Amino acid sequence: MFNNLRKLRNILLADSSLIYNDAMSKVLVIDDEKDIVDMIETLLELDFDAKVVKAYNGQEAVDALASGEVFDLIISDVNMPLLKGPEVFKQNSTAGNFPFVLMTGSDELDQVFLNEFSSANPNNSVIAKPWDQDEFLQTMKKILAA
Repeated sequence: MFNNLRKLRNILLADSSLIYNDAMSKVLVIDDEKDIVDMIETLLELDFDAKVVKAYNGQEAVDALASGEVFDLIISDVNMPLLKGPEVFKQNSTAGNFPFVLMTGSDELDQVFLNEFSSANPNNSVIAKPWDQDEFLQTMKKILAA
């Protein structure tokens, strides 16, 4: 898996418009699948020089938010143990309203929630899983460059 990420990085380096190189960003990544968290961490570290804080369920994410840490971005799966992504988003709305990306493999997010989600922060986004790496990187670039 990491060899594929390195190949992707080399391809992306050839197109410098896809690479964001500024001050180190801090990103909270939340997913109950360790491989997903590791893959996102690798992409963010290699392509955005980001510091990644990992959470493997919604409660760990809420604890990180409650600690007072400031994040440039939160990336969360929707379906997780203890607290789901939308519940973490609601906590984020009161804790700092950091830009939030929800990753989902289903159509379970209702329109009322999506309206609230998109109006809470102009950089909030939803990415369908399995996600396209180009779309993922473009979304990250847009948010981290804001």
